[in-house]
Amino acid sequence: MNTEYDVISSWRWRIAKAGMKQKDFAVNEAGITPTNLSLYLLGRKIPRPLTFEKIESALKRLGV
Repeated sequence: MNTEYDVISSWRWRIAKAGMKQKDFAVNEAGITPTNLSLYLLGRKIPRPLTFEKIESALKRLGV
């Protein structure tokens, strides 16, 4: 079973697999700040449920 932490830890490689830089993904695809994305990836901050879904939706749109 995938936990929220497992999914968040997959974001880094999924963004790379989509051929995007984290900054570009955050701003252009997910509509969040690059700083917040970085904090999520480092485990220093947990995204709100709406933000989590926004990021997941953007990754799915990119096919990863």
